[in-house]
Amino acid sequence: MQIEENLPRLDELLAPYRARSGADYDAYRNHCRRMLNFCLALRPASAEEREKMMIAACFHDLGVWTDDTLDYLPPSVRLAHEYLAAHGPAAWSDEIAQMIDGTTSCGLSRVPGRWSRCSASAISSTSRSDSSGSACRRILCVQSRRASRTLAFAPAFCS
Repeated sequence: MQIEENLPRLDELLAPYRARSGADYDAYRNHCRRMLNFCLALRPASAEEREKMMIAACFHDLGVWTDDTLDYLPPSVRLAHEYLAAHGPAAWSDEIAQMIDGTTSCGLSRVPGRWSRCSASAISSTSRSDSSGSACRRILCVQSRRASRTLAFAPAFCS
């Protein structure tokens, strides 16, 4: 896997939230970078798909800090909608929302040696609890909307 260390577009998207995320900024930034690198390793992406992945990665968990809540998906989707309304393209808003909020439809199950198919759109992850009971993103799915099938999926790392 070739790791892309230089992701200036992601840094540009995250910059306005640096103060709000405080001491967690570097950990969240690195979490977003890992997620993007897994996505890009699992499936080549066009320039447009990369931009969508960058936007979804930036906003996918930001609601934790902006709204001080563990019910972070709705505020994270709201932030992405606001960003796209202000900076465009607004037409991507629903797709980016599905990429962020795909946890509600992903429903992966463990099959010996591999993960089962996923019904979520584009990029999504499903929450699982670790041994201490804290929620943690464990599964990453990449799905083609046009082909209506999962192209790749793999374990993701928690930040």
